[in-house]
Amino acid sequence: MLAELTEKQLTCYLLHVAHTRTFEQIAEELGVKVSTVQTHIERAREKVAAAAKELNKSEKLQHPL
Repeated sequence: MLAELTEKQLTCYLLHVAHTRTFEQIAEELGVKVSTVQTHIERAREKVAAAAKELNKSEKLQHPL
């Protein structure tokens, strides 16, 4: 799932999710605008959600009830 993300998306996403940094803290640390961090995280969430949905779909096909 995370392999689908760009380097910037991955960095922002992990800093926010795993290290519980705010958008403002990430922006300051990376030297970018808060809106840029927000965009990277939103796109990362979308990609992770889509990948999780695909994984769930393929698991249901392999293991039908």
